[in-house]
Amino acid sequence: MMINTTATNQEPVAAPKEAGENNGEGEGYEQEALNYLTLSLQILSDFTSPEGTLSGEAIVRKSMTAFLEIDTLLSRVQLFNHAPDYKSALEDLILVEALCVQFPE
Repeated sequence: MMINTTATNQEPVAAPKEAGENNGEGEGYEQEALNYLTLSLQILSDFTSPEGTLSGEAIVRKSMTAFLEIDTLLSRVQLFNHAPDYKSALEDLILVEALCVQFPE
């Protein structure tokens, strides 16, 4: 099933002239991307948490989403390095390393 993403009833919005220019909410593209990546990690955490799942199912869910979590963390590392927020980038790299050890494939 395909989702129709065309906007038919919306007013056109002028695009910012530069990538770093603030949008209507006062946040830059980098901050908006960081918010979405953090939300993605929260959703992954909720999906793989042992609460509300059968025993052993949380580990299966975690292994299924490990690649997505690693990808999301590495994307966030790139944004933190651009910020520069090296402490947060290092924390995310430590999480990536732990995931790689836990799921070597």
